[in-house]
Amino acid sequence: NSIDLEPKPQKVKIIYCSRTHSQVAQMVSSLKSTPYRPRMAILGSRERLCIHKSIKPRGNYAEIIPGINVTNECRNRTRNTEKTRRRFLSTVESDQAYDDDDPPDDLPGDGDGGGGGEESAENQFLSRKKTCPHYRQLTSGRIANLVNSTFVPNNKVDCCSVGGKKSTYGAHDIEDLVSFGVDPYLQKNVAFYRENSSQPFGLELKVNEGRRRGCYVKGAKKGFPADNGTLKEDDKILRVNGSNVAHMNSQEVAEMIRDSSNNPLLLDISRGGSGTLSSSDGRYSPHAACPYYISQALAKDAEIVFAPYNYVLDPGIRDALGIELMNSVVILDEAHNVEDTLREAGSGKFGEFELCELVVMLNNYALTEKSTGNMIELEPSGVPGDASGDVEYLCDLSHSLLIFIEKLIEDLRKSRTVFENNPGAKGAQKALRDYERFHSPDDTEYEIIYDGPTGNGVGGKAVGCLGFFQRLGLSKSDFEKLLIRFNSLDKFHRGRDGSEEAVERDRTSNLFDRLGDLISKLYRAVEAPEHFYAAIVASANGSLEFASGGEPDVRGKSKPTSFPLIPPKTIAHPDRIPNPCLNQHCRAVSSNVFSPVRHGSYCDGSTPKWQAFLCLRLLTPGPLFSTLAQECHSVVLASGSLSPIPSLCAELSLFPADSGPEIQKASSSPPKDLYQPASPNRLQNHPRPLQADHVVDLKKQLFAVTIGHFPDGSELKVTHSNYSKPGFLEKLGDAIVKIVEGIPSGGVLVFLPSYSLLRKCERLWNPDIGNTQSSFWSDRFRDPSEEPSIWDRLKAAKHNVVVEPSGGQDLFEAKKEEYMESVRIFGGCVLLAVYRGKVR
Repeated sequence: NSIDLEPKPQKVKIIYCSRTHSQVAQMVSSLKSTPYRPRMAILGSRERLCIHKSIKPRGNYAEIIPGINVTNECRNRTRNTEKTRRRFLSTVESDQAYDDDDPPDDLPGDGDGGGGGEESAENQFLSRKKTCPHYRQLTSGRIANLVNSTFVPNNKVDCCSVGGKKSTYGAHDIEDLVSFGVDPYLQKNVAFYRENSSQPFGLELKVNEGRRRGCYVKGAKKGFPADNGTLKEDDKILRVNGSNVAHMNSQEVAEMIRDSSNNPLLLDISRGGSGTLSSSDGRYSPHAACPYYISQALAKDAEIVFAPYNYVLDPGIRDALGIELMNSVVILDEAHNVEDTLREAGSGKFGEFELCELVVMLNNYALTEKSTGNMIELEPSGVPGDASGDVEYLCDLSHSLLIFIEKLIEDLRKSRTVFENNPGAKGAQKALRDYERFHSPDDTEYEIIYDGPTGNGVGGKAVGCLGFFQRLGLSKSDFEKLLIRFNSLDKFHRGRDGSEEAVERDRTSNLFDRLGDLISKLYRAVEAPEHFYAAIVASANGSLEFASGGEPDVRGKSKPTSFPLIPPKTIAHPDRIPNPCLNQHCRAVSSNVFSPVRHGSYCDGSTPKWQAFLCLRLLTPGPLFSTLAQECHSVVLASGSLSPIPSLCAELSLFPADSGPEIQKASSSPPKDLYQPASPNRLQNHPRPLQADHVVDLKKQLFAVTIGHFPDGSELKVTHSNYSKPGFLEKLGDAIVKIVEGIPSGGVLVFLPSYSLLRKCERLWNPDIGNTQSSFWSDRFRDPSEEPSIWDRLKAAKHNVVVEPSGGQDLFEAKKEEYMESVRIFGGCVLLAVYRGKVR
């Protein structure tokens, strides 16, 4: 027999993306409504999927724990869990045996890591390290089997399987993953559809023996609705169509199923475990498993993966999640947002204060001794010809990054000094005069230096931000080396035991994230500088009031920030001299042995009036999208508003460099096809891209109007100078009420410029804000002679008023659901939101 040496074709994976988690959830719901059941996965953040009781507790009575950085806490706990596991497996004389297939469900570090009481030396070691019991359970075979039976469609399921909207067959959303994580043994709403009401479900139940209580599955008759591979032998039935049957015997449950007229029949079952409905009241299964890492494991072999935009479009997030694009079909729904998302992913803003924090952190590493324990193998950078595999001392590796950051800081500090001393039109004095005259917002930025595509080099080619890199003396090869060293240092940091305080650990992890973000974005900019601009801008430190010489603690103003202190400087001794640099290059540079190089002398705790920022902006999404398109099998852009398509193609660099839609001169010949590039390319041209007319009839369904004045003739223009005037917000509220009252049904969105103005309006328009009594009592004790408030009038017109929260995404989703529920049930609601905030 000959051996087939032909490589097997790789299975194509579909990656479906939309802008938000809620939009992704809608697509999963749509998948559930179809008869198709591919192997699927849905990706979410740690914030949405974590179930650890000390971080994100779950259940009906769970309370949000404030001040927790979920990402950093998760990274630390999983790292410590892995170290603890290796310690158990390598220590023969451990107090307890450790089995990967049956890991312990409780260890001293699983809670807050406090420990207490009389403990063994082993437990004292473990209690100092915060660990995660849910991550530890992922190595067990039982969890793997439960994941497979719950989320992977069985071989009896195909597009012709009898089912309906509630038949999961492996289709799941974020809530299903979380529910499974809390209790992997519990499966809710297992649905069985029958073709007619007289057809039996074909479910076979075991006869109760002895004192065994409960109803257990024996099997399913072939060809009947229950014969779809969903149920397993010995599954315990806990609910039938919502009724608790956990303590009923098989005969009673069989009669209930037989008499059921529901289609589908809905069962809650337990596959092992305690056999109780425990997850809703906050009680976890002892084998609760981490949904975040389960979702990533499912994604590796999935045929379709659902994820928000930024998980795929942002290279940093894509690499962190390990999303493979090779041979994938990426579908970008709501694609009119793709350009802005890509621009944001390639842009960044980095200030003096955070760069100085990086100097302090890197200087601590640079002063470590050269020892075997501090030798680091260089990690691959992902660029051609990297030096991965070499070994470098921690101090030397950190020193390279430190020198790079100091070059940036030096450029920022020089620019800030020029700005502060410039009496002209681009100086601080002019900015402060404008503040006194026009009350400029505190976050106003003043450009000092600009390096962008306005300049041209040899042959008229745009040089973009190349001048910025030339000024710093940095090239593409320098950033390739920096990427290698950052990857290596980051891996070293992530591998530490995390024994420091949580606040310090979170701060350091955030600094590493920002350092990686800075280097990777600058590397992309130096690769294609014509697509970027780099500007150095100045902004008031805290407030323009402080920059003009006022008090730093002005009510309603941001508090100014101080530079960090580099050891051995302290608050009590800010004049101490920083430690000398021990690196051989710095020692060689210093001509005077009594005046060595000392890094970070400017990190002295002082509070400047101004702060300089490096603003890097990606002007066209083409470079990032080209990388995405080259890796994928296909990219599908879908939206109702992509026209004109030729300009979209140009923005995303879909035309070849030597073609693209040409501007035709006036002639008698027919114009060239704008969709047909001059040379072959992967862009679809035949058939032409589908463009449908807009579903909105502009003449009948859209009324656009601007209102420039209030009824009394005063100007209706929501600017800071106007809404600071007495009576303006009252008149604005009255105008909004009159407009809302003229809208007969449905919800109304009202957008305001900022969260601060939104809060002012809420306090002014709602007399009950801050009232400890409920609105039930306040309505009854109000003077009947008083005119109804703006809030009362809005509620009278639309039943309810919802305000967009400024907190996390969970709070916003809850408010959005309240708004949708009010519109659905009562036919109306008013949502006060911020323009370009969370409502898009």
